[in-house]
Amino acid sequence: MARDKGIPRQRVMPTTAAARKAAYEQRVAEWEAAWAHHHERHPNARRAVWEVRNPRPRMKKVDKQKAIREIRYYQKSGDLIFSKAAFARLVREIDGGQYRFQRSALDALQVAAETTLVTLFECGLKAMIHRGRVTLTVRDTRLVVEIAQGLGSKFFGDYRLAK
Repeated sequence: MARDKGIPRQRVMPTTAAARKAAYEQRVAEWEAAWAHHHERHPNARRAVWEVRNPRPRMKKVDKQKAIREIRYYQKSGDLIFSKAAFARLVREIDGGQYRFQRSALDALQVAAETTLVTLFECGLKAMIHRGRVTLTVRDTRLVVEIAQGLGSKFFGDYRLAK
């Protein structure tokens, strides 16, 4: 009885490991032969498929003017960097609930902390530029702290960075 062409032929699964391995190797060989035949006829197909699967990364355009505007905005504004509620939670977490703080004391503490951080970043930025790099690293901030402590400044106190 002839097989109907519309119904795909079912493959019989081999039962032994050696037979399964041989069947697998035969399927791989058939696939590789078909692939080679296709690419002999269409030599650019391989590159086209590769480019579809691996598109070129698009470089994100850096908007320098926007960055400069943001810097100027934050320099002009006298606003604090951190929200007051978040800073108050941080102080209470460090304090451990031993003391109570007035709002004005928390504000003064926040201004002092932010001034210290801004100064540290400004000096670290100068150290970074001096080294000829564009990324601020721990080495830069460590250098700033060590210079300040070497000059006898109590600005950073007993500030130590992990080595």
